[in-house]
Amino acid sequence: MTTETILLVALVALAAWPAARLVHPARLTPRGLALGLTGLAIAVACGFMLVGNTESLQAIDPETSDRPMAIPSQGYISSENCRSCHPHQYSTWHRSYHRTMTTVASPETTKGDFDNATVEVDGSVFRMTRKDDEFWMEMDDPDHPTSAAEKPPRIDRQIRMITGSHHLQFYWTTTGRTRELVMLPMVYNLGDKTWVPFGATLLRPPDEPDAHVPGLWNKVCIQCHTTFAQPKVMGESEMYSEVSEFGISCEACHGPAENHVEVNQDMMTRYRRRLAGEKDDSVVEPTQLASKVDSQVCGQCHSVNRAGRRSVWDEYLRNGFAYRPGGEVEPERMFPRLSYTNIINEILKTDPYYVIDNFWPDGMVRVAGREYNGLIESPCYQHDDDAKRLSCFSCHEMHPDDTDPRSLDEWANDQLKPDAGGDQACLQCHQDYAKDISAHTRHAPNSSGSRCYNCHMPHTTYGLLKGIRSHQVSSPSAQESVEVGRPNACNLCHLDQTLEWTGAKLEEWHQIDKPQLKPEQKEVAASVLWLTQGDAAQRALTAWHMGWKPALEASGADWVAPHLARQLDDPYNAVRYISARSLKGLPGYEDWSYNYVGPVEKRREAASVALDRWSGSFRENVEKKRLLIGSDGKFDEASYSRLLQYRDNTPINMAE
Repeated sequence: MTTETILLVALVALAAWPAARLVHPARLTPRGLALGLTGLAIAVACGFMLVGNTESLQAIDPETSDRPMAIPSQGYISSENCRSCHPHQYSTWHRSYHRTMTTVASPETTKGDFDNATVEVDGSVFRMTRKDDEFWMEMDDPDHPTSAAEKPPRIDRQIRMITGSHHLQFYWTTTGRTRELVMLPMVYNLGDKTWVPFGATLLRPPDEPDAHVPGLWNKVCIQCHTTFAQPKVMGESEMYSEVSEFGISCEACHGPAENHVEVNQDMMTRYRRRLAGEKDDSVVEPTQLASKVDSQVCGQCHSVNRAGRRSVWDEYLRNGFAYRPGGEVEPERMFPRLSYTNIINEILKTDPYYVIDNFWPDGMVRVAGREYNGLIESPCYQHDDDAKRLSCFSCHEMHPDDTDPRSLDEWANDQLKPDAGGDQACLQCHQDYAKDISAHTRHAPNSSGSRCYNCHMPHTTYGLLKGIRSHQVSSPSAQESVEVGRPNACNLCHLDQTLEWTGAKLEEWHQIDKPQLKPEQKEVAASVLWLTQGDAAQRALTAWHMGWKPALEASGADWVAPHLARQLDDPYNAVRYISARSLKGLPGYEDWSYNYVGPVEKRREAASVALDRWSGSFRENVEKKRLLIGSDGKFDEASYSRLLQYRDNTPINMAE
């Protein structure tokens, strides 16, 4: 019998003993019955608390001492203690991807194919197997010196922890040095149900080495992928990392709840306070916080942020950040802006690509998961009227109502309010436009061109192999596309049009001066220029929009295939993947096969097949010079090659 079992039996017996005596027939008085039932309730509660909070029991098991442990402490008591009083909130959170952001590897949490799956990449073979309830990866030893003449030895590594459960799953194993983790080099793509190398899931240069960095999880990932993170980094390989709970749980947003449970455990007291209208400040309710402070609850993780001082970072590595929901994130952590010249220059001394990997040249954030940086730069957030100030909770909700017609699966995808998919979030302040939306948008009322967010929050942020909406509310601008390279909303929908066309429309409709344009910007569709001359992020976003249904409806889909086919030879894995996915969504390509991490010759062969299919199906022999299609209906290879000579080859390593 384990120590935990003995402890459980002892506690149950201790709580049940007075109950058994008090309910003896000879002592069955009303008071005795009440006390007896209370004792039995305590016994059951003790059992559930110990059995339900299995992670805490695992945390003190010597067998788990080589990985980070979940140990509720310092007022944090775990989500299991919220469940009995808040069943609806618990059930909705339990379905969210926040909950499963970090998990201990188990049959329930491991989504990858471990049924003797074998994957070969660049001559290296990976074999995934399952042994009872354990998951293993066999591979070449990643620690073997690359300069060594002999072939790396084969090793087996057990999957111990997992990050991600929505789009991708990243797997971690232990190093044998305290609780230090290291990422395994293969990632499982949940959408495609395929294994791919780690480097093929991110937008990063082709020659960038994989992040086989021991301790990366303990120092960095732990901050936002767990609740109440305490890295406890004591040395180079001395890491005794603890959290209160794996994943983003109730207390990550509401703060430590131990006091809340204590002051509310008496039912009669709780109801008397509620009837009296007394506010319960024993725990934080983010939606009831003061303006701006509410969004910081989300911003603590959904942001590009840095420790305000070196001493803060050193303290974080030991004991975690001091921020608690309801407080102020700054100055403990600061959110870099390009206007912070001194700070940015200091960062660039050690990380020369810091700006380009996180921001567009004008300072708008362009990497996913950092929505708070966009929000705080928005005029709607900077509003003088607190009642009209935009916040995260203007559009998002963490717990949908029982009356919400959507399934929890549908809600969990973006955790939006029911009406946030339309214009209501904007029209609650911009009421003048509601009377005649088309007068402002110049598009049919029910079209995608009349949706506020398509024009003012376009998909100019990149992450997780897709385009994501910018959370910096702005207006379409051809000038910005010229000056900073960021695709504008008009040309991301009207993929077949030029910047000249967009500039003319914005001047006609909204009296915005047209920008000075180069000849090709007047003659060639903006999307084609971004695909051929843009940097890797521009190419990825454009290829994604070529598979976006509203864009294909607005610009037509019959000309897109050859442009996507050309991207199948892009040096960046992510650009090839996104291009192939968009291509497979076009009519006639449903059964087309392509492996974006396969051998070069195989990739080029598949690209040739894709182009041949288009040549055989394109029948409209009308010259579309701006789309590089001649009067014979054929793709203009010469013009494509000419534009390609001016490609922006700046290394892009998005900080996803």
